[in-house]
Amino acid sequence: MSKKKSFEASLKELEEVAQELEAGELPLEKAIVKYEQGVAAYKECARVLAEARKRIEVLVKDEKGERLEPFTRAAEAEDAQEDKEDDTDEDEEDDEEE
Repeated sequence: MSKKKSFEASLKELEEVAQELEAGELPLEKAIVKYEQGVAAYKECARVLAEARKRIEVLVKDEKGERLEPFTRAAEAEDAQEDKEDDTDEDEEDDEEE
């Protein structure tokens, strides 16, 4: 059984292969072998990223399987604005009752 490389190792290999091929100094047969190595490294990177994507999808779903809203500073600011508007509405209602 072959041991899978880490994403970082595969990415580094892919970058090195690309540099060698871009240099244009390899004989054709060696360039083809390097290209094959690059494709293998690319496929390994794609496999690892696909696995990571699946794991993240599981993490961002709630108990019903629906996607959770991402937490962002913008969402936090919107919530604060809504709270402020709610407070203003309550103040207006209090003024009308007086």
